[in-house]
Amino acid sequence: MGSRQWRLALGCAVGFVVVYVGAVVAESGQQIDNQVFGAAQQFGGGSVAILLPWVARRLVPAALVVAVVVAALVRWRWDRRRVLEVAAFVVVSVVVSRLLRDPVLWRPVYSGEGYAYPFNTFPSTHVTLVAALLVAVRLLLPRRPRGLVVALGLVLVLAMVGNVVGLAHRPSDTLGSILVVGTVAGVVFGVSARADAVSS
Repeated sequence: MGSRQWRLALGCAVGFVVVYVGAVVAESGQQIDNQVFGAAQQFGGGSVAILLPWVARRLVPAALVVAVVVAALVRWRWDRRRVLEVAAFVVVSVVVSRLLRDPVLWRPVYSGEGYAYPFNTFPSTHVTLVAALLVAVRLLLPRRPRGLVVALGLVLVLAMVGNVVGLAHRPSDTLGSILVVGTVAGVVFGVSARADAVSS
């Protein structure tokens, strides 16, 4: 059981490095990322450019926080350890994401960047928060309705697209956030599984 979590952590960590080097550090990768970023702005014209970012960056995180708090309060009565593990996972994911973006990582500035910003926005803290909260919902619910994973996935896509259309983040930033969450999940729950194995 524990080895699966460690494989997840390793795979996501490697993926994060690949995306960072390929899309943030490399000039050719920046250009491709910026082209996709610019194309997304064509999709996000008119009311979509106003509504979608608001939903992705304000409504979705707030609704997920409420859902996670309610689920945690219900689960607390019989599985406090799980609630604490999930809470630690969410907090660590957001903190790691924020620290990686600034001051740990940097973005080289090349000429002709178009839509790009001259500072690092990789990874997105907003998308990290949403992704971590979605995982928390999945882990805390005592019963998982059919189609839950698909619904949570659609919410994640909404958050990613909304941040890009709203000019808050490049596409690579949102992908990096998911990989951060995967890495932290693997580590946190891998440590928990290891502790269970040692104590049993």
